[in-house]
Amino acid sequence: MFKTLIIGISFIVTIAILWMLVQTLWKKVFKDEYYEDDVLAGRRSCSNCGCTTVCERKKIEKI
Repeated sequence: MFKTLIIGISFIVTIAILWMLVQTLWKKVFKDEYYEDDVLAGRRSCSNCGCTTVCERKKIEKI
């Protein structure tokens, strides 16, 4: 039972680390389009307007 618990926790931690890696690599590839930490969240459209580009209302200037 303890072994199963360790395997489950390890699996969840591994998935979280892989997701952070995907986020980091995605942000490096598309660095001109995304300024937020969660680069994959809502990348299609932000307010049901149907556009597939960066939202002009949500655009954040680089500091």
